[in-house]
Amino acid sequence: MNVKSDHDKRGQDRGEKVPRGRSRAQTIAPLGNELAGQGWSSGNERLELNLHIMRQLKRVNPEFVWNHYCGFLIISGEGTFTDENGRLYPLRPGAFGQHLPGKWHRIERTDVKGWCEYSISMNPVLFGHFISLGGIDANRYVHYAERLPGWTGNFLRLHGQLRNAGSENMPRLTHEVLALLLQVRYAASHNSHTENRDSADNLIAAAREYLAGESVTPGGLIRLAAKLGMSYSHFRRRFREITGQSPGQYRLSQRMSQARALLAERRHLVREVADAVGYADSFIFSKQFKKFFGVSPTAFARPM
Repeated sequence: MNVKSDHDKRGQDRGEKVPRGRSRAQTIAPLGNELAGQGWSSGNERLELNLHIMRQLKRVNPEFVWNHYCGFLIISGEGTFTDENGRLYPLRPGAFGQHLPGKWHRIERTDVKGWCEYSISMNPVLFGHFISLGGIDANRYVHYAERLPGWTGNFLRLHGQLRNAGSENMPRLTHEVLALLLQVRYAASHNSHTENRDSADNLIAAAREYLAGESVTPGGLIRLAAKLGMSYSHFRRRFREITGQSPGQYRLSQRMSQARALLAERRHLVREVADAVGYADSFIFSKQFKKFFGVSPTAFARPM
């Protein structure tokens, strides 16, 4: 029996592909400080199962492919999940995301300090068994299972038991973990009518998160709509219905708000602020800032 610690060879166990030119330590996101895992043999098969409680992870996950499966329930914090096709999914408490073996993905967290997730990971052999038993839907990257009564309590109980479990206890614990995953699938399927009705709203929420942190050109907005699986006209119309602004207006208001906050610190040059919010030309930035706020950035930043 192989009991892993929180300081195990994470990259080796998870099978990540390390981007060229980087060390493993630079690419593996911290997994928090509470990991419980077991490796054991069943017949000729080697099985591995891990439960993690992870907090305050990096803002952006490294972009690579995992060989292991990992499903994670968001307890607190928000962000976005990007799948291998470039589609964005909003992450929020109650969302259950999946890192699928051999599938590229990217996670960006907007609330790093407040982030907490409970995750279940396993090696490809056990992943295959769970699919055959219906515990994992490998066709969906994110489930929205808003109501999971008793789920977190059972997860924490199993997390504690898994730390010191003997191999004789692993079949029972494995079946209980399977029950947790089945509960997610069941709750998500019963939430599907709400999910379908609100899917466009969820995608717009993801777009707002993206636009708040990225400098996007008009052509980039068209590409963003495509990433969300929407035509630009539908994306623009729905975005305006929800936010009261067009995507371009929303992005401009975000950039101007960021610029005003930086100028209010009175320790940045105008050209530095322009560059920070995505303007290559400080003159164009100054003209836009004055049009938006009625005062030039130089005058705004001038000591009282």
